[in-house]
Amino acid sequence: MKVLVDSQNGNIQGVYNTPLKFSISGKYVIDVPPEVGNITIGVDPLVLIAAKQSALMSLHPTLLQTIGDEFLDISLIDQALSSRAVVAPNKGVVIMPGGNVMTTIMALLVPDLSVVSVIYHGFLLNRDIQQVPDQTEPSPILYGWDPTSSSFVDFGPGVFQVDVMDSTGSVVLVADLQTGVEYPYLDSTPLDVRLRFTSLVTIPWYLSDYLLLVGGSGPPVPPLP
Repeated sequence: MKVLVDSQNGNIQGVYNTPLKFSISGKYVIDVPPEVGNITIGVDPLVLIAAKQSALMSLHPTLLQTIGDEFLDISLIDQALSSRAVVAPNKGVVIMPGGNVMTTIMALLVPDLSVVSVIYHGFLLNRDIQQVPDQTEPSPILYGWDPTSSSFVDFGPGVFQVDVMDSTGSVVLVADLQTGVEYPYLDSTPLDVRLRFTSLVTIPWYLSDYLLLVGGSGPPVPPLP
């Protein structure tokens, strides 16, 4: 499901299936899995995001710590270690061909850490004024419209390569994680990591969100107050 949020007041405007064959000018989209259930129009998007993360955690019940970002702000992106990327709030993180986005450092708190997984989404935005199928009027901003193929395109594998990096962002700890797949984390150290999202395609794609899930042999250690 795609939830449309007004960028000015933060109110949820509607819930849709893809493709969105209308302009999203002045709005942004939150990808929501079906496990979330019914969505109330007007609910705070932060409540929706929390429900989304809980639903995704339910798909990986042994992974007890999660760290996520919906890119409503840019505080969890390390712009100094990112390249060929445009970074803006309210879903404005776009990775150019050959570019990458690096997160800030994340502290993994699970004892005997042994499994990692990343769930992530992306999307296209086309800002050209043009007519597309099933539209009655031209649209300045279309979600998921690829002008090179003149079609709506859903996010899928092969758009980004996602790697778990060490705290410096220079050493790959777990390479090429496909969304939603659990991978072994073979070394319990280092526990300070980053995620790197690298473009594998020839047109700019936006990075919509990510959720890092990690697990081990025991419950997560609570953070210090």
